[in-house]
Amino acid sequence: MKKIMLLALALVTVLAGCATPISKRTDSASASGAGVSQTEATSAPGGSGQESLSEEDGAAEKLYFTDADGKAVFHIVYPETTIEIIHDAAEVLRCALYEATGADFQKHSDAAAAADGAYEILIGDTNRAQSEHTLAQREYSIRVDGNKIVIVGGSEYATAVAVSEFKRLFSQAAPYVTRDLSVRSSADTVYRVAVSNSGDSSVEVYDITPFDSEPTLVKRFLNVGATGINFRSTEKYGDVMVCASGRTAKVIDYDTGEEIWKKTDVPGGAHGAELLPNGVVAVASSSSGTVSFFHMNGTAKKVMPLEDAHAVLWDPEYQVVWAAGYTEIRAYQVTVSDSGAITVTEDQSKRSPFKNTGGHDLAPVYYDKDKMWFSAFSKIYVFDKTTQTYSEEIPGDHGIVGVRRVKGLGNFPDGSMITTYPDEAPTSLQTWTTEKLNFYFMYEGKLYYTPVYTPNMHYYKIRIVCTDYQ
Repeated sequence: MKKIMLLALALVTVLAGCATPISKRTDSASASGAGVSQTEATSAPGGSGQESLSEEDGAAEKLYFTDADGKAVFHIVYPETTIEIIHDAAEVLRCALYEATGADFQKHSDAAAAADGAYEILIGDTNRAQSEHTLAQREYSIRVDGNKIVIVGGSEYATAVAVSEFKRLFSQAAPYVTRDLSVRSSADTVYRVAVSNSGDSSVEVYDITPFDSEPTLVKRFLNVGATGINFRSTEKYGDVMVCASGRTAKVIDYDTGEEIWKKTDVPGGAHGAELLPNGVVAVASSSSGTVSFFHMNGTAKKVMPLEDAHAVLWDPEYQVVWAAGYTEIRAYQVTVSDSGAITVTEDQSKRSPFKNTGGHDLAPVYYDKDKMWFSAFSKIYVFDKTTQTYSEEIPGDHGIVGVRRVKGLGNFPDGSMITTYPDEAPTSLQTWTTEKLNFYFMYEGKLYYTPVYTPNMHYYKIRIVCTDYQ
């Protein structure tokens, strides 16, 4: 059975600072005259007298980052006019080289002209001739070109990924690259989201590329009227979207868009929808202050009171449905008898009041099964299921925790995040809609804000397109 999946990009955190260096290059090439051919020299990067060491090693010639005295030979160069992540990628690389060699590598923009024969590591679209390329948006290239190591992508996103990939090519045990280095690849992590469009009652699925303000439309579900969305994988129907709005809840085939199940007498103000593995659809309704449970295979239903209920999320670990209301999160155990009757029991030991009012959304923290994302009127929290506490510590935080009125949120496996909240633009259809999707790209342990604009759209709820419950 096909399942909607997300591709994770593993990145290592080093922005917090460079690790303690080794004292000196310890490979065999540092020994004076021990099989080393000092074939090329430069007068620019490290001052007069420093040399870039090359060593014959079969078919590949090694190009060391330091000279025989362990001093840095290369300068790290980035474009004078660029965005924050490229500046930070240069620092990421400087730290990685420091950890591998113990040498202090200088970095600067391309505004400083290169001396003749200068050894440089070029990051991105610098003004050096070697940085010229014809790469597509997600493609990147890593290669040696004379005295230059060239790391460049078809976008800032691809360039940043290329720097992380370049780090994998060297280590303390091997502080060099080979002169025949030539890598061409793609930054292929998929960031796929679905958003409810209040303008035409549709749900639109997009692929997002970091630092590209225009998303790519993948598919559109028309006339679904969704203020609550989730994606699940079922044995019987395959991949489905469960959604609810007003007094209607639906289960829709993800591939075909066909309606599998529909309920039109849901308590009013439906804001959240979830499909349990046992075939029960849970709906959180704000105006009626209820969490309702319906069985897809019959007429059975059960309704539980919860003030201003806005979100529901099934938890396979604890075997409960979490629900967010106006002032607290509750948990419900849901069983179905052989005859199809639904029994719902609140686990009151998991009732968790929160400081701020206006609970709005729940979503899985995909890298931690014991955590959930929770948004209230004034903040975003990480909810700990075990301790039942609310934390404001968000990995790589970019001020995201203090964003008010977040209507939908979630994270990708690499730590990148997505949110929607009202933009209060003059063209907004409602006070709760937005034309902007807020994407936060996780790179080397830090979130980088990269807004995605969808002019003339009126978005409300957003979801990561992933069928996993946690």
